[in-house]
Amino acid sequence: MKTATLPPIRVAPEFRIEVEGVLEQGESLSEFVENAIRQTVLKRKHQAEFLRRGITAIEETKRAGGGIAAEVVVAKLEAKLAANPADHAIRLDLSRAYAAQSRFREALEAALEVVIRDRSFDEGAGRKAIIQLFEALSGSDQYDDLIREFRRKMSAALN
Repeated sequence: MKTATLPPIRVAPEFRIEVEGVLEQGESLSEFVENAIRQTVLKRKHQAEFLRRGITAIEETKRAGGGIAAEVVVAKLEAKLAANPADHAIRLDLSRAYAAQSRFREALEAALEVVIRDRSFDEGAGRKAIIQLFEALSGSDQYDDLIREFRRKMSAALN
């Protein structure tokens, strides 16, 4: 099989030193870069497939005339949580509902509140929810500041 060349990239000398510092025994910089590119391509393919399946499910639900409006679901969850603020499962459901509406700050805040109130709830479900949101939002410069902010907040809550 014939190979192709990817464009070279320019980085600050300090960053190159940092990258070289994390290479495993016998790993070349080229192998490291190729692996990073392959992982990013795979991640983006998975994200695209996930979105495609979600959009298809939404379209099928609309066509069939079924489903419940997201606003209704969120309102019900907010009412349940107001009645029982210590119910971490509802708070995590609300976090997912916010995320489904692209209300990512609110989704992260709800999940973080679970971490703050009870970090070990459901084997760390609050922390896991935050990490899933980080993974879903990463790769888009638009959310970098939000991710950084909540990484700090989660770190503070866990320490």
